[in-house]
Amino acid sequence: MSSAVLATFGLLAASFAFELHRAHGTVGDIRVDVLAWLGTGLALSALLMLVRERRADAALRDSEQRYRLLAENVSDAIGVLDLDLRYAYASPAFHTLAGHRPEELVGRSALDLVHPDDVERVRAAVEAAAAGTAGEPVEYRLLTRDGGAVWVEGSMRRLSGPQAAGRASVVAALRNVNRRKQIERELHDSHERLNFALEAAQAGVWNWDPATDRRTWSDSNYQLHGLDPACPVPTHEAWLRIVHPEDRAAVDAATRGIAESGRRGQNFEFRILRPDGTMRWLSSRGRMVSGVDGQALRISGLNFDVSSLKEMEEALRRSEARLRRSEAHLARAQAVARTGSWELDVRTGEAHWSSEMYRILDLPESWQPTREGMLDLVARDARDRLRAFLAQAEGGITPAGIEIRIPGPEGGTRYGWCECEPARSESGEVTGIVGTLQDVTELRLAETRRLELERQLQQAQKMEALGTLAGGIAHDLNNALMPVLGMTELILEELPEDSRSRADLALVLEGAARARALVRQILAFSRKEAPERRAVDLAEVVASACDFLRRVLPAAVDLRCRLAAGAVVLADPMQLHQVVINLVTNAAQAIGEAPGAITVELEKDGATVRLAVADTGPGMDDAVLARVFEPFFTTKPVGEGTGLGLAVVHGIVAGHHGRIGVESRPGAGAVFTITLPATTAVPAAESLPCPAY
Repeated sequence: MSSAVLATFGLLAASFAFELHRAHGTVGDIRVDVLAWLGTGLALSALLMLVRERRADAALRDSEQRYRLLAENVSDAIGVLDLDLRYAYASPAFHTLAGHRPEELVGRSALDLVHPDDVERVRAAVEAAAAGTAGEPVEYRLLTRDGGAVWVEGSMRRLSGPQAAGRASVVAALRNVNRRKQIERELHDSHERLNFALEAAQAGVWNWDPATDRRTWSDSNYQLHGLDPACPVPTHEAWLRIVHPEDRAAVDAATRGIAESGRRGQNFEFRILRPDGTMRWLSSRGRMVSGVDGQALRISGLNFDVSSLKEMEEALRRSEARLRRSEAHLARAQAVARTGSWELDVRTGEAHWSSEMYRILDLPESWQPTREGMLDLVARDARDRLRAFLAQAEGGITPAGIEIRIPGPEGGTRYGWCECEPARSESGEVTGIVGTLQDVTELRLAETRRLELERQLQQAQKMEALGTLAGGIAHDLNNALMPVLGMTELILEELPEDSRSRADLALVLEGAARARALVRQILAFSRKEAPERRAVDLAEVVASACDFLRRVLPAAVDLRCRLAAGAVVLADPMQLHQVVINLVTNAAQAIGEAPGAITVELEKDGATVRLAVADTGPGMDDAVLARVFEPFFTTKPVGEGTGLGLAVVHGIVAGHHGRIGVESRPGAGAVFTITLPATTAVPAAESLPCPAY
């Protein structure tokens, strides 16, 4: 009403406002209207109820603001449920907890977010809270937005007071206990494993208070010691008497060490002598148990019967010792037999070798062998045979042994004899190949040397036979020539100088002289003539021969001489001179009209002197090499050469206790090498006469 209307009825109206300062610091505006009867002056407070209502509204708004501020800033998810169990409010923490946005939850049934297995428990908890009989928090799985679930602990309380005026009935605070549940599961699993281990291991539990010497044992610990559980627990000293005498001091020190130093997790093994006379091995682990104040309470531990383990360890030790001895014997046997063993896994291609395999193949033991690696080690011409060899074994067939050639890392070659057989599983499937490799390099070399010695023996026997035959022919021919030469010389002395017969007789004498020279060559080949032996500097002999040869060799042939000083031998210088002449002449004839070179090398190597004559001629094949020193063998056309040149060289060298060899192949020339024993005698100073040829 306006003041004017009120005045008409004899009332006085007044209006005023003031601020209300609350204890927690907020301020509210209050407006008060007062009516007074004009006639009596009585102050009326009819509107005081209005003041109270406005105060209550302000307090309610303030309370709601505080509750909302609290709900939206705590880590727990806060939800308000109505009587139909639908969310009337959800705090932002729901998004962090399960990925749900608060506005999506309002109006939605709370049970829709509960795991089906937990719905009934949650429903019962909410209904109990709504009825005012809420109990302990309930744990259940809250379904997340992405389809998963998270374990929560829900505290349900009935919402009372002005805030519950017809709008909601239960407030729920949900806390994430996912980590706690995981820890509980892990702890439970750990306890289960521990209990199972104790049962399976038949472990004995013991406790000892060093201060009072009070002990407690589990029944299983009594059984470990061979004692009746009804017997009293022995004291520490009594228990030590059960321990083996050799172990008592160490066991006493170990147990007291835990008590004195507080060390945790002390382990020790010892033997006990049980009443029935048997001995058992125990493994004990003890630790100090302390109270909340840090004071030592007792020592707790576990005893395990490890007698079987000790027996197995001893058996294993003996077995390992036997295995080491067997491996050592096998390694020595393989080294003596030069035979290595290997094993190939056909599924993985990996191989395992014995130490002798690495030695044979000259490889470090850090090298990892494989199937392809084994193939790469052998010569290219042997890889296909080795591949087929392994394929047969993989197919379940034991192949015949094969010989393989193995190039060495520094250019040498080794030979190996390889054998193998398939390795099968229990089902009969071929799972691997086991085999051996025997180093037969020395055998091959010995066989080669044997064949060479046989060839040399055959050659020597043949040359000896030819020499004997040639010597006999030469003696007969020499006997036939003597009267021809003698009579021809006498007749020439008696004939006048102008006689027409002198020319004819001179031809007869010249032919007989050539025949005598041929006889001498044959005798030299057959070694029927003993050479004159004296100390000779072979370099001087070779140099003299080379000076002579440079004047008679074709101009297209380049003669090179490389002579080392000090090459002194016991020899007939004339015969060695003839050797050089024959070898160089033979080389020049091999070169023919084409340009070429002949190299004469002389060197001293310890107790031997080596003379080599090399040419750049067409070389010789194996057939020619086999007969090159045979007398009367020649590759020249008929009428060109007697075939005695190299045979004479062979005879002279053999007569000087030397050796001669030849190396040649078609298109690569030839090298004749002579080896003579050296001497320390000093040669006499004299000039070497050059024979007439």
